[in-house]
Amino acid sequence: MYRLPSIESEGVIGMLGPNGMGKSTALSVLAGTRQPNLGDWEIDSAAWDDIIQSVPSGLVREHMVRVSAGESSVSMKP
Repeated sequence: MYRLPSIESEGVIGMLGPNGMGKSTALSVLAGTRQPNLGDWEIDSAAWDDIIQSVPSGLVREHMVRVSAGESSVSMKP
């Protein structure tokens, strides 16, 4: 998967997004239980606004606003 941080032993990565975005499919591809096929996704679109609106207010939403603005790309909570 493009530009994801590497996962270290005993590390945790989270994926957020609305229903139908492909989170489970991405995990299936990473687990090797599903073969990737052609598809598309958008990085510079209004989709960020839709995703952010689907997340309740709080730290996660604030982080997503920073990511969409290009102010942050990785989040780590020890």
